[in-house]
Amino acid sequence: MSYCASRELQKSEATAARRTVMFHLTNTADGTDATGKTIAAGDFVISKAGAAFGNATGTVTEVSGGWYKMVFAAADLDTLGDLSCEITEAGCDSIQVTFQVVAHDPYADIAIIKGLVNGNSVLDNTTYDTAGMLTGGRIRVFETAALAEAATDGGTGEGELAAFTVAVTGSNGKPDLFLSSED
Repeated sequence: MSYCASRELQKSEATAARRTVMFHLTNTADGTDATGKTIAAGDFVISKAGAAFGNATGTVTEVSGGWYKMVFAAADLDTLGDLSCEITEAGCDSIQVTFQVVAHDPYADIAIIKGLVNGNSVLDNTTYDTAGMLTGGRIRVFETAALAEAATDGGTGEGELAAFTVAVTGSNGKPDLFLSSED
């Protein structure tokens, strides 16, 4: 069975490596790897946000063992929403896959999450109520723990990936709401 995994792609992404998707083609007759195929313009078609299908303008290259890569052109990713793709090649199982074209940078989002998980974050600008309960503050996420520690010790914001303002409300010393917004 031919296969391609879906993921988010950034709108009009400038970096070719981030516009590259891998897919695997198999022969219809016996399910073996489909090698030596030339994926022409009409073999890889896309629909942007539900519009009619048309030829993708990117480039398909064989990698090996039935694996191919498609480097989408930035113009292929110029519309937010679903990017539905169909890959067909004579003698091969076809592939239908939908990617999501988004305005944000998915790679930056991953870096922020990794920073939070790895302890590359700092809580500062904290406020407390009269009972000593945290009522607000700012969470700053850095590229490395060393940069986060430097910022805590009065250093600069060098390597800061994101900052979030948080507010907590509650009664009787029990927080019941935690709000966050990216600065």
